[in-house]
Amino acid sequence: ARRLRRKQYNTNKIFRHTQLCIEDLAFNSILIRANSHLMNIATDTNQDIPGWLMSRMKKAPHSLELLWNESTQQYSSRNYSTFELIKEPTIMTFLPLYAGTISASRAKKLVELLKSRAWSTKFLVPTVPKNSKFFSPTRYWQGPVWINTNWLIADGLKRYGYVNEANEVIKNSVTLVNDHGSYEYFSPLDGRPSGAHPFSWTAALTIDFLKSDT
Repeated sequence: ARRLRRKQYNTNKIFRHTQLCIEDLAFNSILIRANSHLMNIATDTNQDIPGWLMSRMKKAPHSLELLWNESTQQYSSRNYSTFELIKEPTIMTFLPLYAGTISASRAKKLVELLKSRAWSTKFLVPTVPKNSKFFSPTRYWQGPVWINTNWLIADGLKRYGYVNEANEVIKNSVTLVNDHGSYEYFSPLDGRPSGAHPFSWTAALTIDFLKSDT
């Protein structure tokens, strides 16, 4: 935060001098969906979105096109300094489903990836594939199941018509919380809970799963 203040929050200065600057799949996917919600709210309330903001909102979906890796057939975050895609696969590759702006063919590829052996664990969805050199079932974002990412993925799967796949993610999530409580995250191999407890994020999204019409 001090570095940002010293640069007066000037994005050009920040990008030019920051050693670690990532174009993140999760951030962009959630932003695109939030923009869609904002446009719906503006329509429902008869409000005009400023032209400069609307222009940026319309450009946002293009960011995901820049994050598609043709060689791996999946999405990746990108190093903004070098413009190189980060090739190590993570759960974030599935979040463009939540954005809802990718093509049906790309969505199909993501669903096929989700069903692949690398991502098939006893409990879905691990934060990295089990064949990753970084995989660790109880180490924060290196393998555990998080209910918040499951919620985003399930929502995205439904948007593209993959209801059965979405229900499987929901079923896994509810089972974990029912068996162990509202922990921060869970092992994808045996469901062992870890992290904060009770964790309100897990509790809130589980309630939403239970109330949703699946």
